[in-house]
Amino acid sequence: MSMPLFVFGSLRDSEVREVVLGRVATDIRTNIARLQGYRAAKLPDESYPVLLVAPGSTVEGELLLGLSVEEFRRIAFFENQEYRFEPCTVTLEGGGRRNAVYCAENQTQVGACEPWLLDTWQRVHKSAFLEHTRQFMQFYGTAGPEAADEIWRELKKQAG
Repeated sequence: MSMPLFVFGSLRDSEVREVVLGRVATDIRTNIARLQGYRAAKLPDESYPVLLVAPGSTVEGELLLGLSVEEFRRIAFFENQEYRFEPCTVTLEGGGRRNAVYCAENQTQVGACEPWLLDTWQRVHKSAFLEHTRQFMQFYGTAGPEAADEIWRELKKQAG
């Protein structure tokens, strides 16, 4: 059994999750969960969020249960060098608590202030992001971290 993964950004979207995992993931269980002491903020010039420490705030997300080791590798590739898996404790919708991991940013992003909201992202950015992600995930297993970083930047540049 693997550690549950708390997702707070684009991986909350089932279509993005399927592209990243490389399959329709009907066997992955999801629970609404919240991470206290943080807020989701939109990165400047990006459509995806980071978590910022924010005492008194709470980030809503989902807890993914049943991910395989290979699926964690695919998610790590997708998140690339900007993020790393870190432990956390989330509060479940029913009030229980659960240990999990989440993707923490490796560098503090100055200027990441605007709140990030899933429904706004889905309406405004999802279509382009999904296509970008489809193209990027084709390099899974063939590109190392530095090359993947460059591929992501090039795909973003091509998308405008």
